[in-house]
Amino acid sequence: MIDQAKEEAARRLEASVEDIVRFDDGRFGVKGVPATALTWAQLAEGSPLSAQAGFEQSDQTYPFGCHVAVAEVDVETGEARLVRHIAVDDCGTVLNQMLVDGQVHGGVAQGVAQALYEEFVYDAHGNPLTATLVDYGIPGIGEIPSIETVAMERSTFAPPPHRFEAGTMPIAEAAGLSAAIDYVTSVGLEGIHAYEQDLLAYGTALLEEIPGVRLIGTAREKASVLSFVMDAAHPHDIGTILDQEG
Repeated sequence: MIDQAKEEAARRLEASVEDIVRFDDGRFGVKGVPATALTWAQLAEGSPLSAQAGFEQSDQTYPFGCHVAVAEVDVETGEARLVRHIAVDDCGTVLNQMLVDGQVHGGVAQGVAQALYEEFVYDAHGNPLTATLVDYGIPGIGEIPSIETVAMERSTFAPPPHRFEAGTMPIAEAAGLSAAIDYVTSVGLEGIHAYEQDLLAYGTALLEEIPGVRLIGTAREKASVLSFVMDAAHPHDIGTILDQEG
């Protein structure tokens, strides 16, 4: 791009390409004559400047930053409402602030949705009750406040996990992991294992009563996964029927 800009500046200023330099303010002109220097916009008028390059990312990006959410909870109903959100993201050199802000806003909206609204709900028979967006909770414009962003621009040329992407911090995942750890701690691993074994025994007994069903994997102390085949029935058809039956 710079070589193209120098060539275009030389053509317009009727000078040699070797005499064209890039000044500190980003303009291109004849060395020692800044008064006639041309900006990128001027050089691109009538003669578009373009460059093309290929990039293949070899690893994941790891976001870095800090988000602070201020929420209010109605102690009578348990309703939680986000009233303020401050986002600090270090994503390196920002080329387009509007795109960065949009990505941060999208990441916050997704995290808020996962933490407060989105949920798979089933009835007592295992039928999904939130199969459409009519029933599946998602936040609207009234549930998400104006997001305050704090710029933390700096270039960090380093290997993972020290390179990152704005707006993709795993906030909801971190909260969910914390809740999962609390739940496992309260129930206990032994209690969870016993419950899984009870479900496995119950399911195994029912399947053994069905003619034409052959269980696969019947070792003692096996994982709580049931695998089976049915005579004269394709696995896809079985899956379809089970899905329809809930």
